[in-house]
Amino acid sequence: MDEQSELILVKLYGIERGYINYLPQSIPAIRDVSSLVKEVFDSRLHVPISGHSCVHKKDIQAGLRLRVLKEMGRKCIVCGRAEEKGMHVHHIKPYWRTWNNAFGVTVLCESCHKTITTGPSMDEEEVRAICREITNRDSNKYDPPDGIEYTESSIVKLPHWSYYYYE
Repeated sequence: MDEQSELILVKLYGIERGYINYLPQSIPAIRDVSSLVKEVFDSRLHVPISGHSCVHKKDIQAGLRLRVLKEMGRKCIVCGRAEEKGMHVHHIKPYWRTWNNAFGVTVLCESCHKTITTGPSMDEEEVRAICREITNRDSNKYDPPDGIEYTESSIVKLPHWSYYYYE
């Protein structure tokens, strides 16, 4: 794996672990997740529950996945592998945000997606040091935020099993 690919993996892993609290400009992604989720929400079958027009979580996720793969293509942003099946749509977010409150979504192969959840092949302290450089404005490795405000989504989970509605 080349240095550029390794750096993208470190950035995505750093976001996942909370070492980077924004989406850097250099990461290819669909950044307007809430409007994409709203489009999917509006196009799916709604079920009336407790006075709300609700959509099942799996319907939203399936629609989101299809739209992201169509828009970004079926090519991993890290290693460049392109496959018709088996590509993952990764929600770029720290572990404490929910799936519908991601900074962005992108396409990864299974191997790169696994690396982001398990960690790159380097010491955790080394990863933290790289993430500090990426977020330090005075560093030559600084990768600034993309300028988009990532507000909390207005999709709300009902007490009913896996159904969501808009507030």
